[in-house]
Amino acid sequence: MFEKKNIILERLNNIKNPIILEFGVNRGGSTNFFFDHINNKGGQLFSIDIRDCSNAINSKEWNFFQCNDLNKDKILKKFSIIEKGVDLLFIDSYHEPNHVKTLLHIWFYYLKKGGFIYFDDTESYLYRLKKNSILSIVNDSINDEIKKFYHQNYDQLLYTKYFHGTGLAELQKFSDLYVKPNNNKIWKYNFYISRIYLFLKKLKFYFLYKFSKK
Repeated sequence: MFEKKNIILERLNNIKNPIILEFGVNRGGSTNFFFDHINNKGGQLFSIDIRDCSNAINSKEWNFFQCNDLNKDKILKKFSIIEKGVDLLFIDSYHEPNHVKTLLHIWFYYLKKGGFIYFDDTESYLYRLKKNSILSIVNDSINDEIKKFYHQNYDQLLYTKYFHGTGLAELQKFSDLYVKPNNNKIWKYNFYISRIYLFLKKLKFYFLYKFSKK
């Protein structure tokens, strides 16, 4: 059975004493998963949430900070070790494409070479089955933003998407620590021209298929 945690765990097992930065704690599902890993294998977990989620884990070893995850200076002042590099960044806070885009452009800089960024909720299929327009739009828009960031940084990243359930996206960084991401415009073809072209292709197929049966 597909489990998002198994995908992440496989990566973590190959990183010695990982520095994990988590955005979004909520009820502590992913937080407990990461905390169990560092307790067993070593490392440090830093969790950020705009709400008070300090009760998610009852341990002095857990590093929680109630703060907006866009506030880089405040977070780095609180946890200075993050500035030396992060091995794994888990983004599951405010589900809005511009928020995700801004987080990527801020925190990519602090991701170590070979490090990973994970995004929860990047697939809309289950919500489309339920005809849930809001969650379908949200997940699709976040997925589009991640894909755009990957295209802008094609030479720095490997992008893998897991479609099962509500989706999981993985970016692995190949460039060095403290390398800034690109924000180049990506060329897009004209939507209306694409519709016309595909219609003509469909028409051609229809006639080819129809006459080939004679």
